Amino acid sequence: MHINKETMPELTLLIDSKLGRNRSADGSTFEYALEPALMVPFDAEPTLRVLEANVFYTSPNVSAAKSNNKLKFSVITSGTVAGGDLSTTNHSITFPDGLYSLADINAELADYLERKSSIADAALSFVGHGPTQTVIADWDAEAATYGVILRFSESDSIGPLLGFAATDLTYEIGEGGKHKYFRSPSPANFDAVSLYLLKCSVLSGHNYDASGSGGGQVSCAITPDVAPGNLIQYRPLIPLPCQAHALKGNRTSSIRFTMTDNNNEPVSLNEAYTARILISW
Repeated sequence: MHINKETMPELTLLIDSKLGRNRSADGSTFEYALEPALMVPFDAEPTLRVLEANVFYTSPNVSAAKSNNKLKFSVITSGTVAGGDLSTTNHSITFPDGLYSLADINAELADYLERKSSIADAALSFVGHGPTQTVIADWDAEAATYGVILRFSESDSIGPLLGFAATDLTYEIGEGGKHKYFRSPSPANFDAVSLYLLKCSVLSGHNYDASGSGGGQVSCAITPDVAPGNLIQYRPLIPLPCQAHALKGNRTSSIRFTMTDNNNEPVSLNEAYTARILISW
């Protein structure tokens, strides 16, 4: 923490979430202690600028917290839906929390199928359709020899991530054909976070406020412009001044920082995030 007394009063903060007090379990929120406490005159116009920030793009797009970490399907062993005598063998895959691509999901699926002697290794896979960004579920009826019900209606299904609606998809072997293709009606959405929003407890007033973020406490919006797993380096050409009216006439001993997504939900951060922040008044 450094105060510049030669020009207008300024305070530079070097924040690091792993060093903060009262850090949340997901790493998104912490308190930064001001020692000594900051005293800003009541008639001042304090502002806060984020000069730079660093955050790793590792926030999970599949997790138990997001209720999208399961792939469930039932293999039809006999009977028909119309006849009401359907017999099935149920399967369920639970994905560990993580940032998944379509290839990663297929790898988990393939591992599961290889472990199951009752179903062919190549029975089910997912294929991306580049022009539409949709996903095709490929059920290999020839290899599986049975029909299938994809249980995308389950509340914890990975289906919505792949662009599928929350409804079961059924293929009975009597329909013919060697493969049954189910195409998702919507584009897949593998981006865990569209925007990282760094919020600060001392901000108020007419500041940048992404849709749904609320409160006017957003100090900057960080776009994930790197491949998953890499470091996002936020370096604004002109840092935006944010009104920090909560500092006026008060003794401030700590500032609370929170990283959320563009839907105002806290993000899970496997690594610490850092920032260099300038407070002026």
